[in-house]
Amino acid sequence: MSQSPTPDELVGFAPEQLIALARMDFATFVAQRLLANGVIIVVMHRLSPDDFSGALEEMGGWCVRKFPLIHEKDTTYLDFKGNVLWAARKGDLLNPAYKNQADVDRLRGEVDSATFDAQCQQRPRYSGT
Repeated sequence: MSQSPTPDELVGFAPEQLIALARMDFATFVAQRLLANGVIIVVMHRLSPDDFSGALEEMGGWCVRKFPLIHEKDTTYLDFKGNVLWAARKGDLLNPAYKNQADVDRLRGEVDSATFDAQCQQRPRYSGT
């Protein structure tokens, strides 16, 4: 395929076909144009194991940083020189000034556990973006 299909051409495609196209488009049209020592930064919350971030993780060769709402393990983030930028302990909230424990408890009551795990914990369980 020499060019990506138009949105109208994508109507009726199965999810797995769309995912395959997205992976091919990325490998063909984006990654090949990245200059030596270039950088691509993808920022998104997770929706399902087969979303764009999941595809990049599956490809390998990517430095992945996940920022769960509630840290599930002790984590230390370093800069390129090895200096600590930020550290969190298991159970710490990502940003208590933005979402405190009461906010998190309320959110857990408003969404099902699969949605919470995917969008808040960056740990999607079900396919089907």
